[in-house]
Amino acid sequence: GWQAEKTERGRPKIILVNMGPPGQHKVRSEFSRGFLEPGGFEILDTPAQSTPEDAARIAHESGAFAVVLCSTDETYPEIVPAFIKKLEDLQSPLKVIVAGRPRESMEMLEKAGVYRFLYLGADAVDMYEDLWKTAGGEAHA
Repeated sequence: GWQAEKTERGRPKIILVNMGPPGQHKVRSEFSRGFLEPGGFEILDTPAQSTPEDAARIAHESGAFAVVLCSTDETYPEIVPAFIKKLEDLQSPLKVIVAGRPRESMEMLEKAGVYRFLYLGADAVDMYEDLWKTAGGEAHA
C-alpha cells in the first residue's frame, strides 16, 4: 500500500489552477485531484483564472509547494511560459505540473520550466515519491 508521513506542516498542499471556461479545464482538474489525493496531498481548488499572471499570483499566495495547471493542449504553449515567467518574477519556488500530455509542445514546455506532466497512465507512485521529496516529507511505497 501507499503510505506517506506528514511533514512538519501537515500534508503538503498542491493547488489546482484552472484556466479558461469550465469546458477547457473541468475534466483535467477532476482527474488531477483524483490522481493526487491518494498520494496524501492536500488539494486546493481555485476559481478559473482568465490570465496566466493572475493564476500565478494566486498559486504563489496559496502556501502550496506545487501547482497543477489545468487547461487544454492548445492553450498551454501560450499560457504556460507566461505563468512560469510570472512565478519567477514573484520569486516563487512552486513546482509547475501541467495536466495532460501535450505531445506537440511537451519539449518546449519542459524548456520553459515545467516540472512534470500529469496524465492517464503516468506513474503515480513515482510522482508521489518525487513530490514528497520536493515537499520535504517522506513517502514509502
